[in-house]
Amino acid sequence: VILLGDAAPGMMFEAEAEDYILAFASDLTSGAMPVIFARGNHETRGRQADDLSAYLGMKDFYYPASLGDYNIIVLDSGEDKKDDHPEYGGMVTYEQNRKDMVNWLNTLQNTDGKKTIALSHSDGICIEEDMSQAAHNKLDELGVSILLSGHLHEFDFKHEHAYPTLIDGGINANGKGSFVASKVVLTPENIVVTSVDNHGETVIDETVLWR
Repeated sequence: VILLGDAAPGMMFEAEAEDYILAFASDLTSGAMPVIFARGNHETRGRQADDLSAYLGMKDFYYPASLGDYNIIVLDSGEDKKDDHPEYGGMVTYEQNRKDMVNWLNTLQNTDGKKTIALSHSDGICIEEDMSQAAHNKLDELGVSILLSGHLHEFDFKHEHAYPTLIDGGINANGKGSFVASKVVLTPENIVVTSVDNHGETVIDETVLWR
């Protein structure tokens, strides 16, 4: 199960991490399958945001993962506003976190030649244009075949980079009161993406060949 962020409305209380992320993932999986979490901007907000990594048992919100024959690169786009935005009162350093993430990303090598996908809450990855381009360039170098993202309350399948980008915007993605969720099937030959709304309408049906 992949959670692409904004699972919680905010991180004001410890119970929000428990209810919206841990219990939600447990209900979906019954503890019988792995869960991969990409932090959204709503999980960066609130007095418990700094403790989220401890609640989830994670050191950083950008990290490599693997599932069988496939590599997964999980990125952390952090906030969608600049650090000096009045909402934060000069108390956040997400720009530095994104710099650290891009520096970390540039250290990665696909030495085993595994098929690779990437996850990021925001399809832009970073709000800074230069860092965003650097991140996309490195994903291209690593042979990423698709980027899975959320953030925008819409659905889309874009071809702006060397690999396509899925935007699964979750709530209100197909009109007010709607919800869109996606199934991504990895096979040795290709990646099959199917996005369906809560009325059963298939809104995205795409097949991507591995690079």
